[in-house]
Amino acid sequence: MKIAYLILAHNQFHHLERLVSSLIHVDDDIFIHVDKRAQLDGLRFRRPNVSIIEKRLCVHWGGFSMIKAQIELLKEANEKGHYDYYILLSGADYPIKTRDQLIRHLKENNGSNFLNAAEMPQFNKPLERIRTYYIEGGERTKSRIKSWWIKLCNYFYKKTIKNRSLPLPFLDYKLYAGGQWWAFHYEFIQYLLKFLGENTQFTKFFKHTYIPDEMFFHIILMNSPYSHTIKGCLTYTDWRIGEPPFPSLISSIHMAELEKEFSETAYGISYHCFARKFNDGSEDIIQWINRMTNSREVSTSYRR
Repeated sequence: MKIAYLILAHNQFHHLERLVSSLIHVDDDIFIHVDKRAQLDGLRFRRPNVSIIEKRLCVHWGGFSMIKAQIELLKEANEKGHYDYYILLSGADYPIKTRDQLIRHLKENNGSNFLNAAEMPQFNKPLERIRTYYIEGGERTKSRIKSWWIKLCNYFYKKTIKNRSLPLPFLDYKLYAGGQWWAFHYEFIQYLLKFLGENTQFTKFFKHTYIPDEMFFHIILMNSPYSHTIKGCLTYTDWRIGEPPFPSLISSIHMAELEKEFSETAYGISYHCFARKFNDGSEDIIQWINRMTNSREVSTSYRR
C-alpha cells in the first residue's frame, strides 16, 4: 500500500525534519507546502521521496489560501503517481503508531475516507461561517493599514451580508463541518479533483467564507457518492486537557491518551495514528513516543 503524505508547514522546521524522518519509507512519498513568507533552506529536506512543491502560497489562518495549498499538494501528488491513500498532516504533527499499524488500519478499512464531520450548525461552527462574506488576511499581514482595512470590511460584511447560500447547483447540499485533517482514498481523490475542475463556482463561493478548511472538503465528501465511507480522523488533537493556546501542545500529560489504541472524540471513536501539535522544543515527548512505538514494533514482530 502506497501513501502520499501532504504536509502544510510554516515554522518549527527542526520538528518538521523529525516528522519527515519518521515518515520516510520506500513505498511512500512526502510532499511539503511551505508558506511563501517562511525562510527555509530546502537542502535540509533533500532526500529520496521528499518534495517541497514549487508553488508556494501565503497561507492565512481562517482563509481560503489554506484550501488552495491543500489542492496544490493534491495535484502535485496525483501527477506524480498512484497512491492508495493521501494523508494531510501539519508540520507540527508526529506519528504515534507504527507504519505497520497504520497500514493494517487502512487495509482493514480500505476504501474509507478518514475525516471528522457533522452537520452544521455545531456549537463551535455556526452557519455564520458560511453565510457571511469574509476577506482573508485581516489577522496576519505585514501592513497595519491593510490589516485594519480588511478587518473594517469584514465587520461591515458581518453586519450586512448574512444570508449567503451555496451557488444554485448546490442549494440542496447539506452543510457539514469538522476538523481540518484528513486521509482520503485514491477513488475519492479522483472524484474530488474532477469535481473541483468542473465546479469552479463552488470553489469561488468558498473563497469568501470563514475557516473553510473546516467545511470545504467535508461538504463535498458528505454530499458525494462516498458519504457512506467516512471514518474518524487519524490525527489526535487536544482541545480540553492541556493548556491554551488550543489545540494544546502535546506534553507528558497526554501520555495516557497517546497510548490508547482507540480514542473517543466529539465525533465518535477514532484510531489515531498521528498527533498534533509539537514544536522544536518537544524533544522529550518525542523521545517517549519513539520508545512507545519501538516497543509496539518489537511486540508485533514477536507475535509474528
